Amino acid sequence: MKNKLRKTFFKLLLFGNIILVILLLLSNLAPFLDPVTWWSISLLGLGFPVFLILTAAYILPWLFIRPKYSYLSLAAILISIPAFLNSFALNKTRDFNIEKPMGSIRVVTWNVGMIFTSGDTVNGIKQNKIIFDKIKELNADVVCMQEFFTPIVLGNHYYLRDSVIYKLGYPYHYFSKDGPYFGSIIFSKFQMVDTLRSVFANPRGAVIKTSLLINNDTVDIFTSRLQSVNFRSNEYEAIDNIKKADNKVFGGVINILKKLKYGYRERAGQVDKIDSLIKKTNRPVIFAGDLNDVPTGYAYSKIKNNMTDVWLNKGFGSGRTFKYISPTLRIDYIFLHDQFKNIQTGKIITSGSDHYGIVTDCILRKKSP
Repeated sequence: MKNKLRKTFFKLLLFGNIILVILLLLSNLAPFLDPVTWWSISLLGLGFPVFLILTAAYILPWLFIRPKYSYLSLAAILISIPAFLNSFALNKTRDFNIEKPMGSIRVVTWNVGMIFTSGDTVNGIKQNKIIFDKIKELNADVVCMQEFFTPIVLGNHYYLRDSVIYKLGYPYHYFSKDGPYFGSIIFSKFQMVDTLRSVFANPRGAVIKTSLLINNDTVDIFTSRLQSVNFRSNEYEAIDNIKKADNKVFGGVINILKKLKYGYRERAGQVDKIDSLIKKTNRPVIFAGDLNDVPTGYAYSKIKNNMTDVWLNKGFGSGRTFKYISPTLRIDYIFLHDQFKNIQTGKIITSGSDHYGIVTDCILRKKSP
């Protein structure tokens, strides 16, 4: 009887290990496959950190039972090193120095999530103050914001745009109105020599570019917010039920999968548009925005391309930028062209949004003669 139970346990352990290894290896493919066709693989890319941890957890029991089987997990983990290095920054931890290094350019990206409180006067006023105070504290040269809300009627308490321009000293700005009152915006202390807005086919939204005159050179700054899955409160509750293995789980799973599939499909076209615009410029590029995709995803891989991910370059850990669902959910990024030297990077952690912002200091190197 004991032998039979031991054999059953061994088979179940091996079966579970094989399944996790397969899922981990498939999740490694997500950055390379078109999510329109391979959306299920893109979905597995979201689970990469979980698959990696669970696969590693199998090594210890195998060492006590049959050590040679630990090589199964070890091989999968070694194959996953590139994806791991995209997901977790391994630099020495240090606090972000609020004082800008001499000669550096400070860039901020922040999905301020203001559309969620645009109809709530009390929370809107509080949120505006939090955002305003943080921008004032950081004293960035370029500030890119997504889901930025501003009304048509001047003098309204939601009119944060004028407060930033006139009270914080940002003489240049470019606003992309993607909805009735909200969109992406770029504030700059550097002169804007030209601007571009390229609208996404479906749904509404756009990528915007401003060309800034910096140190006698012209730099192209891109920002955008790519298609979100638009989870509602009941779907966040369903995700919590999945985590708790609650018996209510199945009711919301289908809707969640449909929204994830829709999000991947729509982002694919948006990514291609942004990638095309970046490739057309012969200037140094900074992309700062909300990709709504993880570092093991297609959007991240294609837009980052050969640019520097400032969090991987100077941060530490997973760099979570979205407050809900997962402690490893990094979906907001700043990418730098190789003509920039990254000095330091930090996160903007406040109660002002459902996203954490990113701030980085960099130096624009002189062109080679």
